Amino acid sequence: MHGFALNVNTDLNFFRYIHPCGFIDKGVTSMERELGAVQSMDRIRKLLLRNLERVFRFQADTALSG
Repeated sequence: MHGFALNVNTDLNFFRYIHPCGFIDKGVTSMERELGAVQSMDRIRKLLLRNLERVFRFQADTALSG
């Protein structure tokens, strides 16, 4: 099984001990780090859900989208 993780405002120090997918020589980043500012989790959640719905052509449950 596979999934994905979206590091938004994540403390990246924890990744000193974690090698996602076994990639020892690859780094981990976050949206906060890449964009230079703390991100609104509500905004990111809505954007992510909207784009997942569009790409995978489904309608999310109102409990997720509300």
